[in-house]
Amino acid sequence: MNNDLIIKKLKSREIDLDKQPNNSKIGIIIDTETTGLDYKICKIFEIALVVFAFDKDTYEILGILDKVNELHDCSPLPEISKKISHVTDEDIKDKKFDRRKLSYWFHECNLVIAHNAKFDRKFLEMEFPELEEKPWVCSQTQIDYEKYNIRSTKLDYIAFKLGFWFDGHRALNDCEALFEILNSKFEGEECTIFQILRSTALKNSNIIYALNTPYSTKDLLREKDYWWNGDSEPRCWFKVVYNEEELYSHLNFLSNDIYKCDLDKIDSKVYIKVLTAFDRFSIREFKIKNANN
Repeated sequence: MNNDLIIKKLKSREIDLDKQPNNSKIGIIIDTETTGLDYKICKIFEIALVVFAFDKDTYEILGILDKVNELHDCSPLPEISKKISHVTDEDIKDKKFDRRKLSYWFHECNLVIAHNAKFDRKFLEMEFPELEEKPWVCSQTQIDYEKYNIRSTKLDYIAFKLGFWFDGHRALNDCEALFEILNSKFEGEECTIFQILRSTALKNSNIIYALNTPYSTKDLLREKDYWWNGDSEPRCWFKVVYNEEELYSHLNFLSNDIYKCDLDKIDSKVYIKVLTAFDRFSIREFKIKNANN
């Protein structure tokens, strides 16, 4: 019995579509390299896209429409950015993003996929506001990899478990690897990983904001995995829930253990926000309007 595991190097796919097929939508896989972690003060110096078409009904991937790799001069780059991205000051010298090309695909696309959407979306929406109007999904956090015996969500590890390796760190390489992953299948599954991602990531969820909770209840809230919303008003504890059963369970918890009130009185003490792929991972994700505070 041969127990050897064969891992192949990923071959870069060619652009194989010259126009968008009928009955299809456009997805973009996107990655950025930045001068730091704070989207409010740091800048993007590299943007890469793999633009692909998929069947609007089945979400079968139909082919690649374009590949884009753009650099922008933000020199001098921090040393840590150079180390992570393998981009030098010389690489970006006098370069500017082709905003016309980027904006074209940002307007045309129907879905944006990033492997760390929580990071990339905030940076990109600051630079390209048109992306605020698009649904985003995250291939790192919105797929249950452990279900398929994949113990890490790092891109290179997922690729390894699926039988290939790639030259990482440059943004376009990462996008091409993610495309290959999304077009692959987990062992025992009939649908692609992209189809699995679609089935989970585009569902709505709810954020429960617990307003004006007694200070003495903070430990109880932490035990139930509530988080403190310290970045926007109102400052309060919140939790994201993913189905009606979970929502009802937490409303019971809040009425019984936090506010000590009847369940039919809980509406005046909490604010529930429906979260969709259009604002998930964005700057707007945890901002609320007209809350009772």
